[in-house]
Amino acid sequence: MDDRTTHHDNGGQHYTNQLDDVRNAVQAGIIHGDVVINPAGPEPPRPDQRTRTMVLTLVATFLAIALTVTLVLVLRRPATTNAAVDTGPPINVVVQNHVLPANGGGDWAIPGTLTPAPATITVGPQLAALVNGLPSAQLGALSLSLVLTGNYTHQLQVTGLHAVVRDHTGPLDGTLLYAPAQGVTDAVDGCVYLGDPEPAIRLADPADDTCDPAGKSFFADHALQLGRGEQKVITLSILPKTGYYEFQLMLDVVASGKSMEIPASATPFRVTTFAQTYRAIYAAPDPDHANLLAVADPATFCPHGCTSGLNG
Repeated sequence: MDDRTTHHDNGGQHYTNQLDDVRNAVQAGIIHGDVVINPAGPEPPRPDQRTRTMVLTLVATFLAIALTVTLVLVLRRPATTNAAVDTGPPINVVVQNHVLPANGGGDWAIPGTLTPAPATITVGPQLAALVNGLPSAQLGALSLSLVLTGNYTHQLQVTGLHAVVRDHTGPLDGTLLYAPAQGVTDAVDGCVYLGDPEPAIRLADPADDTCDPAGKSFFADHALQLGRGEQKVITLSILPKTGYYEFQLMLDVVASGKSMEIPASATPFRVTTFAQTYRAIYAAPDPDHANLLAVADPATFCPHGCTSGLNG
Protein backbone atom coordinates (compact mmCIF):
# COMPACT_ATOMS: atom_id res chain seq x y z
CA MET A 1 0.00 0.00 0.00
CA ASP A 2 1.25 3.55 -0.85
CA ASP A 3 2.59 5.79 1.94
CA ARG A 4 0.23 8.59 0.79
CA THR A 5 -2.72 6.25 1.25
CA THR A 6 -1.47 5.16 4.59
CA HIS A 7 -1.32 8.74 5.89
CA HIS A 8 -4.53 9.99 4.23
CA ASP A 9 -6.14 11.01 7.50
CA ASN A 10 -3.12 12.80 8.81
CA GLY A 11 -3.74 16.50 8.18
CA GLY A 12 -0.17 17.66 7.64
CA GLN A 13 0.95 14.60 5.63
CA HIS A 14 -2.24 14.73 3.53
CA TYR A 15 -1.55 18.36 2.52
CA THR A 16 2.09 17.46 1.63
CA ASN A 17 0.95 14.58 -0.59
CA GLN A 18 -1.48 16.93 -2.39
CA LEU A 19 1.36 19.32 -3.17
CA ASP A 20 3.43 16.43 -4.58
CA ASP A 21 0.53 15.39 -6.85
CA VAL A 22 0.13 18.94 -8.24
CA ARG A 23 3.91 19.27 -8.78
CA ASN A 24 4.10 15.92 -10.63
CA ALA A 25 1.11 16.85 -12.84
CA VAL A 26 2.76 20.12 -13.91
CA GLN A 27 5.98 18.35 -14.73
CA ALA A 28 4.15 15.71 -16.80
CA GLY A 29 2.37 18.40 -18.85
CA ILE A 30 -1.07 17.45 -17.56
CA ILE A 31 -1.66 20.95 -16.00
CA HIS A 32 -0.70 24.00 -18.09
CA GLY A 33 -0.39 27.66 -17.05
CA ASP A 34 0.71 29.35 -13.88
CA VAL A 35 -0.13 27.58 -10.65
CA VAL A 36 0.27 29.39 -7.32
CA ILE A 37 0.64 27.19 -4.31
CA ASN A 38 0.11 28.77 -0.83
CA PRO A 39 2.81 27.25 1.34
CA ALA A 40 1.04 28.49 4.51
CA GLY A 41 -1.81 26.11 4.00
CA PRO A 42 -5.56 26.67 3.35
CA GLU A 43 -7.24 30.09 4.19
CA PRO A 44 -9.12 30.24 7.50
CA PRO A 45 -12.89 30.34 7.24
CA ARG A 46 -14.53 33.86 7.03
CA PRO A 47 -16.78 35.21 9.88
CA ASP A 48 -20.44 34.40 9.61
CA GLN A 49 -22.15 37.34 7.82
CA ARG A 50 -25.44 36.70 9.61
CA THR A 51 -23.78 37.22 13.00
CA ARG A 52 -22.38 40.59 11.93
CA THR A 53 -25.78 41.69 10.62
CA MET A 54 -27.45 40.73 13.90
CA VAL A 55 -24.95 42.73 15.96
CA LEU A 56 -25.39 45.84 13.79
CA THR A 57 -29.18 45.54 14.06
CA LEU A 58 -29.02 45.40 17.88
CA VAL A 59 -26.78 48.48 18.04
CA ALA A 60 -29.07 50.45 15.72
CA THR A 61 -32.14 49.48 17.79
CA PHE A 62 -30.46 50.61 21.03
CA LEU A 63 -29.51 53.99 19.52
CA ALA A 64 -33.07 54.52 18.23
CA ILE A 65 -34.55 53.81 21.68
CA ALA A 66 -32.08 56.20 23.36
CA LEU A 67 -32.91 58.97 20.87
CA THR A 68 -36.66 58.49 21.37
CA VAL A 69 -36.38 58.75 25.19
CA THR A 70 -34.27 61.91 24.88
CA LEU A 71 -36.81 63.59 22.58
CA VAL A 72 -39.70 62.75 24.93
CA LEU A 73 -37.89 64.30 27.91
CA VAL A 74 -37.05 67.46 25.96
CA LEU A 75 -40.61 67.90 24.66
CA ARG A 76 -42.07 67.60 28.17
CA ARG A 77 -40.01 70.43 29.65
CA PRO A 78 -42.02 73.40 28.27
CA ALA A 79 -45.30 72.04 29.66
CA THR A 80 -43.79 71.76 33.13
CA THR A 81 -42.35 75.29 32.92
CA ASN A 82 -45.69 76.86 31.86
CA ALA A 83 -47.56 75.12 34.64
CA ALA A 84 -45.11 76.56 37.18
CA VAL A 85 -45.53 80.11 35.80
CA ASP A 86 -49.33 80.24 36.12
CA THR A 87 -49.50 79.83 39.89
CA GLY A 88 -50.95 82.02 42.61
CA PRO A 89 -53.81 84.47 42.07
CA PRO A 90 -54.53 85.28 38.42
CA ILE A 91 -54.54 88.99 39.23
CA ASN A 92 -52.65 91.18 41.70
CA VAL A 93 -54.50 94.13 43.24
CA VAL A 94 -52.99 97.21 44.87
CA VAL A 95 -55.43 99.58 46.62
CA GLN A 96 -54.54 103.26 46.82
CA ASN A 97 -56.58 105.37 49.25
CA HIS A 98 -56.68 108.98 48.11
CA VAL A 99 -57.07 110.14 51.72
CA LEU A 100 -54.23 109.16 54.05
CA PRO A 101 -54.03 110.57 57.58
CA ALA A 102 -50.24 110.65 57.45
CA ASN A 103 -50.28 112.90 54.37
CA GLY A 104 -53.39 115.01 54.12
CA GLY A 105 -55.61 114.39 57.12
CA GLY A 106 -59.14 113.32 56.33
CA ASP A 107 -62.26 112.98 58.48
CA TRP A 108 -62.36 109.98 60.80
CA ALA A 109 -64.57 108.61 63.56
CA ILE A 110 -63.85 106.11 66.30
CA PRO A 111 -66.42 104.31 68.47
CA GLY A 112 -65.09 105.52 71.85
CA THR A 113 -63.02 108.33 73.35
CA LEU A 114 -59.25 108.71 73.55
CA THR A 115 -57.68 107.73 76.88
CA PRO A 116 -55.76 109.68 77.95
CA ALA A 117 -57.29 112.51 75.97
CA PRO A 118 -54.62 114.63 74.27
CA ALA A 119 -55.02 118.42 74.20
CA THR A 120 -54.05 118.55 70.51
CA ILE A 121 -53.41 116.13 67.65
CA THR A 122 -50.94 116.89 64.86
CA VAL A 123 -52.08 116.03 61.35
CA GLY A 124 -49.49 113.59 60.05
CA PRO A 125 -47.77 110.78 61.97
CA GLN A 126 -49.70 111.38 65.21
CA LEU A 127 -53.10 111.33 63.51
CA ALA A 128 -52.06 108.30 61.42
CA ALA A 129 -51.01 106.37 64.55
CA LEU A 130 -54.41 107.02 66.17
CA VAL A 131 -56.40 106.10 63.07
CA ASN A 132 -54.38 102.96 62.29
CA GLY A 133 -54.23 101.77 65.90
CA LEU A 134 -57.97 102.04 66.62
CA PRO A 135 -61.10 100.60 64.92
CA SER A 136 -61.61 103.85 63.03
CA ALA A 137 -63.72 104.55 59.97
CA GLN A 138 -63.39 107.20 57.31
CA LEU A 139 -66.23 109.72 57.17
CA GLY A 140 -68.28 110.17 54.04
CA ALA A 141 -67.20 108.69 50.73
CA LEU A 142 -64.10 106.58 50.21
CA SER A 143 -62.02 107.59 47.20
CA LEU A 144 -59.94 104.63 46.01
CA SER A 145 -57.88 103.51 43.04
CA LEU A 146 -57.52 99.82 42.26
CA VAL A 147 -54.35 98.98 40.33
CA LEU A 148 -54.94 95.62 38.62
CA THR A 149 -52.02 93.61 37.20
CA GLY A 150 -52.40 90.36 35.26
CA ASN A 151 -50.43 87.43 36.69
CA TYR A 152 -51.09 84.67 34.12
CA THR A 153 -49.41 84.03 30.78
CA HIS A 154 -52.79 83.90 29.02
CA GLN A 155 -55.36 86.69 29.08
CA LEU A 156 -57.95 86.87 31.83
CA GLN A 157 -61.08 88.97 31.98
CA VAL A 158 -62.41 91.13 34.82
CA THR A 159 -66.20 90.95 34.56
CA GLY A 160 -67.37 92.66 37.75
CA LEU A 161 -66.59 94.55 40.95
CA HIS A 162 -68.92 94.43 43.93
CA ALA A 163 -68.96 95.05 47.68
CA VAL A 164 -69.75 92.43 50.31
CA VAL A 165 -71.01 94.14 53.49
CA ARG A 166 -69.78 92.34 56.61
CA ASP A 167 -71.25 94.70 59.22
CA HIS A 168 -73.76 97.57 59.17
CA THR A 169 -74.70 99.51 62.29
CA GLY A 170 -75.52 103.08 63.27
CA PRO A 171 -72.92 105.83 62.69
CA LEU A 172 -69.85 105.81 64.93
CA ASP A 173 -70.49 108.52 67.54
CA GLY A 174 -67.51 108.29 69.91
CA THR A 175 -64.85 110.75 68.73
CA LEU A 176 -64.78 112.86 65.57
CA LEU A 177 -61.36 113.70 64.12
CA TYR A 178 -62.11 116.46 61.64
CA ALA A 179 -59.21 117.33 59.32
CA PRO A 180 -60.56 117.84 55.78
CA ALA A 181 -58.14 116.42 53.21
CA GLN A 182 -56.71 118.72 50.58
CA GLY A 183 -56.20 118.04 46.89
CA VAL A 184 -58.37 114.93 46.64
CA THR A 185 -59.46 114.33 43.05
CA ASP A 186 -63.18 114.13 42.29
CA ALA A 187 -62.74 112.32 38.97
CA VAL A 188 -63.89 108.71 39.19
CA ASP A 189 -64.59 105.88 36.77
CA GLY A 190 -67.47 104.52 38.81
CA CYS A 191 -69.24 104.40 42.17
CA VAL A 192 -70.39 101.71 44.58
CA TYR A 193 -73.51 102.50 46.67
CA LEU A 194 -73.36 100.45 49.84
CA GLY A 195 -77.08 100.95 50.43
CA ASP A 196 -77.96 98.94 47.30
CA PRO A 197 -79.28 95.39 47.85
CA GLU A 198 -76.37 94.12 45.74
CA PRO A 199 -73.79 96.94 45.71
CA ALA A 200 -71.74 96.83 42.52
CA ILE A 201 -69.78 99.42 40.59
CA ARG A 202 -71.89 101.75 38.46
CA LEU A 203 -70.67 103.82 35.56
CA ALA A 204 -69.83 107.48 36.20
CA ASP A 205 -71.32 110.17 34.02
CA PRO A 206 -68.53 111.25 31.64
CA ALA A 207 -69.91 114.81 31.63
CA ASP A 208 -69.27 115.55 35.32
CA ASP A 209 -67.43 112.47 36.70
CA THR A 210 -70.22 111.74 39.16
CA CYS A 211 -72.39 108.68 39.58
CA ASP A 212 -76.12 108.22 39.41
CA PRO A 213 -77.47 105.64 41.88
CA ALA A 214 -79.60 104.35 39.03
CA GLY A 215 -76.71 104.32 36.53
CA LYS A 216 -75.86 101.27 34.50
CA SER A 217 -73.19 98.76 35.35
CA PHE A 218 -69.60 99.86 34.81
CA PHE A 219 -68.78 96.62 33.03
CA ALA A 220 -71.62 97.06 30.58
CA ASP A 221 -69.31 99.46 28.72
CA HIS A 222 -65.90 98.20 29.84
CA ALA A 223 -64.28 94.88 28.97
CA LEU A 224 -61.11 94.59 31.02
CA GLN A 225 -58.68 91.96 29.73
CA LEU A 226 -55.25 91.51 31.25
CA GLY A 227 -52.26 89.48 30.12
CA ARG A 228 -49.22 88.81 32.24
CA GLY A 229 -47.76 92.13 33.46
CA GLU A 230 -50.55 94.26 31.92
CA GLN A 231 -52.16 96.89 34.16
CA LYS A 232 -55.51 98.62 34.44
CA VAL A 233 -56.54 101.25 37.01
CA ILE A 234 -60.11 101.73 38.24
CA THR A 235 -60.82 104.88 40.27
CA LEU A 236 -64.01 104.65 42.26
CA SER A 237 -65.99 106.25 45.04
CA ILE A 238 -67.57 104.14 47.81
CA LEU A 239 -70.73 105.83 49.10
CA PRO A 240 -72.46 104.79 52.35
CA LYS A 241 -76.17 105.37 52.76
CA THR A 242 -76.60 105.87 56.52
CA GLY A 243 -74.53 104.41 59.33
CA TYR A 244 -71.30 102.47 59.71
CA TYR A 245 -70.26 99.89 57.09
CA GLU A 246 -67.53 97.29 57.16
CA PHE A 247 -67.12 95.67 53.77
CA GLN A 248 -64.84 93.98 51.29
CA LEU A 249 -64.43 94.71 47.60
CA MET A 250 -64.51 91.62 45.39
CA LEU A 251 -63.39 91.32 41.77
CA ASP A 252 -65.18 88.88 39.46
CA VAL A 253 -62.54 87.27 37.23
CA VAL A 254 -62.65 84.63 34.50
CA ALA A 255 -59.32 82.81 34.13
CA SER A 256 -58.66 79.52 32.32
CA GLY A 257 -62.41 79.19 31.74
CA LYS A 258 -63.16 79.36 35.47
CA SER A 259 -65.07 82.13 37.28
CA MET A 260 -63.73 83.24 40.64
CA GLU A 261 -63.93 86.05 43.20
CA ILE A 262 -60.73 87.79 44.28
CA PRO A 263 -60.69 90.18 47.26
CA ALA A 264 -59.21 93.59 46.55
CA SER A 265 -57.49 93.61 49.96
CA ALA A 266 -56.81 91.23 52.83
CA THR A 267 -58.48 93.52 55.38
CA PRO A 268 -61.97 95.04 55.15
CA PHE A 269 -62.71 98.71 54.51
CA ARG A 270 -64.62 100.87 57.01
CA VAL A 271 -66.71 103.94 56.31
CA THR A 272 -69.34 105.84 58.30
CA THR A 273 -71.71 108.75 57.89
CA PHE A 274 -71.84 111.62 60.38
CA ALA A 275 -73.52 110.98 63.70
CA GLN A 276 -76.00 113.40 65.21
CA THR A 277 -73.57 114.22 68.01
CA TYR A 278 -70.21 113.08 69.40
CA ARG A 279 -68.77 112.63 72.87
CA ALA A 280 -65.56 114.32 71.75
CA ILE A 281 -64.49 116.36 68.74
CA TYR A 282 -61.03 117.36 67.52
CA ALA A 283 -60.88 119.98 64.80
CA ALA A 284 -58.60 122.72 63.49
CA PRO A 285 -59.30 125.93 65.43
CA ASP A 286 -58.88 128.11 62.30
CA PRO A 287 -57.69 127.83 58.67
CA ASP A 288 -54.23 129.08 59.61
CA HIS A 289 -53.71 126.04 61.86
CA ALA A 290 -55.17 123.31 59.65
CA ASN A 291 -52.42 120.85 60.62
CA LEU A 292 -53.22 121.01 64.32
CA LEU A 293 -56.43 119.54 65.76
CA ALA A 294 -57.62 120.82 69.11
CA VAL A 295 -60.53 119.87 71.38
CA ALA A 296 -63.76 121.47 70.17
CA ASP A 297 -67.07 121.93 71.93
CA PRO A 298 -69.70 119.71 70.22
CA ALA A 299 -72.46 122.25 71.00
CA THR A 300 -70.49 124.95 69.18
CA PHE A 301 -69.06 122.81 66.41
CA CYS A 302 -72.43 121.25 65.47
CA PRO A 303 -75.09 123.46 67.10
CA HIS A 304 -77.92 121.76 65.18
CA GLY A 305 -76.42 118.31 65.13
CA CYS A 306 -73.53 117.12 63.01
CA THR A 307 -75.83 115.45 60.48
CA SER A 308 -77.32 118.88 59.68
CA GLY A 309 -73.99 120.53 58.98
CA LEU A 310 -70.90 121.71 60.81
CA ASN A 311 -70.44 125.09 62.51
CA GLY A 312 -74.07 126.06 62.18
